[in-house]
Amino acid sequence: MVKKNRNILRNKGKGIKLNQLLKLYKQCKHKHCPILMLHKKQHSSMNECSIFNSSETVEYTYPQKNDVLIKKPSDYSSLSMVRQSNNLKEILIPEGYYTIAIDTLIKAQNSNNNITKDSLIFPILFCFRHYLEIIMKDTIRKFKIANNEITPEQIGYDKEHSLLTIWNQLKKYIQQTQTVECQAFEKLINEINRIDNKSFSFRYAYVGTNNNEENINPIFKNEIDIDLDNLKSVMEKMNNKNDPRSNLLYSLKPYLREGRKEKLDQYANLLNVAKIAELLKNDNKENPNA
Repeated sequence: MVKKNRNILRNKGKGIKLNQLLKLYKQCKHKHCPILMLHKKQHSSMNECSIFNSSETVEYTYPQKNDVLIKKPSDYSSLSMVRQSNNLKEILIPEGYYTIAIDTLIKAQNSNNNITKDSLIFPILFCFRHYLEIIMKDTIRKFKIANNEITPEQIGYDKEHSLLTIWNQLKKYIQQTQTVECQAFEKLINEINRIDNKSFSFRYAYVGTNNNEENINPIFKNEIDIDLDNLKSVMEKMNNKNDPRSNLLYSLKPYLREGRKEKLDQYANLLNVAKIAELLKNDNKENPNA
């Protein structure tokens, strides 16, 4: 049997299915194998041996020495660009993270596999959290430009990853912070921040340390049950608009002063975030006491 297993591992050009790997674990008689324990937990009604079925190999190719990840396409229908324009990057980066979060969430909703759902929840929550971080930072920057606090060439926000800290910086530019909508938004920011206050929780299994000989310290010590349907609904509410160029400004619209609300509507279909910032700047000049 050992010889047969070695032959499987030596099989060049072919991969080993997960059920083969589980079979090897079982033959090693590791009663506390984490994969076996997880499978038994997810499928408690199944016989333990039922997961060790076919041991057929599956064909796959290895990377070749002349392979590269980044190359110009011969067919431009396959083109994707990392653009140089700062304005475009301010639009495309948050849109990309939000789209990945929503599309992956829909994939998880449609899956009947618990392992798939439990795996995809990490990139879903990370991408959505990062989306919130970068649009709040960019909105702070736009407000500062509008208020002549910085020039368009300056960054305007700190190197900070706490959503709550960033939100509190943004609130300085929001007049109606006691509205029901604003308090609801802040409550959701607090909820995310409690789970992941430094943007590490959905990227790693363990708390980071400078000493790699320390014992592992799991980030999540208790299970968290997540309703995917509810998650999608609330994520869409926090996004509010599908147009990434103004999504957070639209989310903040209920909290803006009336003069700014009206002028924001006039620019609702503009594709350039810089023009929305210019709108707010002009509004300050026309209504200094608004």
